[in-house]
Amino acid sequence: MSLKMTVKVARVSCGYLQQEVADFLDLSLTAYVRKENGKSRFYFDEITRISTLFGIPIQNFFDDQCLKKTRSIKRGHEDDRKRTS
Repeated sequence: MSLKMTVKVARVSCGYLQQEVADFLDLSLTAYVRKENGKSRFYFDEITRISTLFGIPIQNFFDDQCLKKTRSIKRGHEDDRKRTS
């Protein structure tokens, strides 16, 4: 998943500490830091909650290429269903 605006940039801009966001997401500080530094991926529901906490539209976190790829994958599954019926 490509992120347009990094969670770290958004967090710092909004004045939150890593521990505060980790607590909000019910994660350990270590788990949150790994996600923020790109060593582990955020789940969609975590990005949704972060978007709400920071007051930033969720679209700001996703790169346009990510959305295009998702659309093409969905179309591919539709083609698979047509072939099997």
